Amino acid sequence: MIKLVSFVHLGAAEELVDRLKVQEISAKISEGGNGYIVYIDSVDNFFQARGVVLEFLSDPDHDKYRLAYWDSIDNQGIKNSQNISDVSLKEILGRVRFFTSLIIVACISVYFLMDDQNGEKIFNLLAYPNLTQFPGQDYGFNILKLLSPVFLHFSVPHITFNLIWWWFLGGQIEKNQSSVHLIILTLSIGVISNTAQYLVSGNDFGGLSGVVYGLVAYCWILGKIRPKSGFYLSDTLFIFMVIWLILGYVGFSDPIMGKMANTVHLSGMLSGLLLGLIYFLKKKFV
Repeated sequence: MIKLVSFVHLGAAEELVDRLKVQEISAKISEGGNGYIVYIDSVDNFFQARGVVLEFLSDPDHDKYRLAYWDSIDNQGIKNSQNISDVSLKEILGRVRFFTSLIIVACISVYFLMDDQNGEKIFNLLAYPNLTQFPGQDYGFNILKLLSPVFLHFSVPHITFNLIWWWFLGGQIEKNQSSVHLIILTLSIGVISNTAQYLVSGNDFGGLSGVVYGLVAYCWILGKIRPKSGFYLSDTLFIFMVIWLILGYVGFSDPIMGKMANTVHLSGMLSGLLLGLIYFLKKKFV
């Protein structure tokens, strides 16, 4: 193993490793001292790798690097198309962060518990509180119920769609910002979108999709107005989510996903855009 460079932040080291993979240079990260050290496997690639490092350090936010992670996945997929078993489970799981994983486990657990005979009890336990009787005697618990509908899912397509997006977006935020940022975003977007849906149609709804739409908007807007944030969500994916939102309002997606809580989606997306703008302005002027 040949030492290449060290970084204070793990995210920067991971970015460089992704970019080296695009150049077909195998690299690994090891924690040491006060930071994270990037190693390459062979001295034969040292000068090529140093060139990538120098280019990265001089302009880490260049557009050609923003898709490096996906390019590295595409290249690896082509190479391993004949032998998919070569893909390391450890590498895949290494992309999943703590809070992202925690929410995934919680949603899956609640889904399987609801599939049992206790489905109605669990729904009532986690459903949005009745604001006409709020806060009531169980003040603290009712506060938690402002968020808890995000753990409720009612079909396999419903939970699959939400958790794939959550894994992708939550992982980005924990990597580029922190777990605390993701927790704050989840709480804020979840409570805002759940409350908006309750005011429109009552508490007969559930799902993580309001938060997902908010994170889609948050990552997209930050990638646009602040490239140094490290976020990237293509316009194509963002437009797809907007179209999916519109299809929900016209009822087109109901046969696939069930009755959609469309106000959750719209308010989640708008709150995500707003929070992204607030974060940008805070970094710019504070």
